[in-house]
Amino acid sequence: PTACGQPFAPPRTYSPPGLITGGNGREMIALTAGETRRLFSLATRITCDREHHEHWSDWRRARQATARRCHYNRRLNNHRQSL
Repeated sequence: PTACGQPFAPPRTYSPPGLITGGNGREMIALTAGETRRLFSLATRITCDREHHEHWSDWRRARQATARRCHYNRRLNNHRQSL
């Protein structure tokens, strides 16, 4: 029990943010604050052209969406096997 006498039990209603569909039709995660900051920083420096950075960001977000989907599917399958 906590100081107020109630045991701590967080709600079990969390679900990850939904995936979005990119311009090329692939699923990807939404832009995060860190990714936005990185893209802005790269846009203000002259390293590569803007299209290169946008393509890399889209690829990375699509890869993260795939990893998230696989992670949750693996956990769901492990949970079903343990029942």
